[in-house]
Amino acid sequence: MNLLELVQAQLGDERIDRLAAVVAESGTATRRALQGAALPAVLAGLSGEFAGEAGAARLLELMRAGGHDGSLLANLDGALGGGAHTDALLNLGKGQLGAILGDRIDAVTELMAADTGMRRTSAVSLLGLLVPVVLAVLGRQLAQAGGASRLAGLLAGARPALAAQAAPGLPAALGVADLAAAAPASGAPAARAGSVWPWLIVPACTLAMFFALRSCQQGSMREAPAAPARAPAPAPRADPAPPGAAFPGPGSPTPTLPELATPPPSSEVPFPGPEAPPMPSTGRAPAATENAPATREDAAPR
Repeated sequence: MNLLELVQAQLGDERIDRLAAVVAESGTATRRALQGAALPAVLAGLSGEFAGEAGAARLLELMRAGGHDGSLLANLDGALGGGAHTDALLNLGKGQLGAILGDRIDAVTELMAADTGMRRTSAVSLLGLLVPVVLAVLGRQLAQAGGASRLAGLLAGARPALAAQAAPGLPAALGVADLAAAAPASGAPAARAGSVWPWLIVPACTLAMFFALRSCQQGSMREAPAAPARAPAPAPRADPAPPGAAFPGPGSPTPTLPELATPPPSSEVPFPGPEAPPMPSTGRAPAATENAPATREDAAPR
């Protein structure tokens, strides 16, 4: 299978419908633009810009730096399913598109819009999504066997098939007389010194954003949960008082005081017990009780 057929094998009807949903165009217009202009243009741009074994060696170095090893194909459905992953893939492809088509991007998108009726913005998005897929196919082939010579053979072997499949105006849009020729697109120098940066900066930024988000998520997961509010400590329990020492509360039965054979002498009037009647306030010292000591001399020392 040539390179064109290898890429088409990865883009069946279901995946073309996914591409159509991402670029917001009909499946019919997306399929026609993909087969007649987008895919032939990307492959022709690669074969012209990186022609020969020296060019293929340069492309191989850029692919390795950008991580285009074919792993994208393992989850291509998810990558084309919309969301942040699809946006990252689209930005990656758009950043590399200038290194492949040079100043011919506008002419190619105008051709796609005129031939299929899709918007030019949709045509640019379709090209941007296609570039990483093509590079992933190349990366898988190189992972199986070969290096720069194998890559040069894959690019050169696709040219005859491109000439047979491309839309009539594509050679003129690319600035070449024949897509089967190895000449680079007109208006694009054979080696653009600044074209290496999209291959390195865009993947690096994408990876940096991915790992930054992942680090934030892992950091939030590692944070310890807030300690629950501690319940107030219970009041210390008082040691049980000996029998008869507790003061009776309201409604409690009146404790029975033990009858003393000989009450302790005292020079002060004792506090009336529970059975004693209230004492009238006369302003004079009360008379001695029956069991009180008769004289101060007999009183026990305090």
